[in-house]
Amino acid sequence: MNLMLIIPAAITTLALIAHTLIGTQEALSTSPHKYFAAGLTPAVKRIWIQNLCAFHMVTIDLLLMS
Repeated sequence: MNLMLIIPAAITTLALIAHTLIGTQEALSTSPHKYFAAGLTPAVKRIWIQNLCAFHMVTIDLLLMS
């Protein structure tokens, strides 16, 4: 019975680690500041912030599941 709980917990923990390490680099690499040096439009900045918020929400979900 414990093995049935340990295996999904281990898989979820691995997904959390991969999501945190790789996802943070990818999310920060899409920073609009790199592409719009002259100035950010409010819409572009809002979309990027929403992207980061969604990324962090998934991270918290994975943390709670593992």
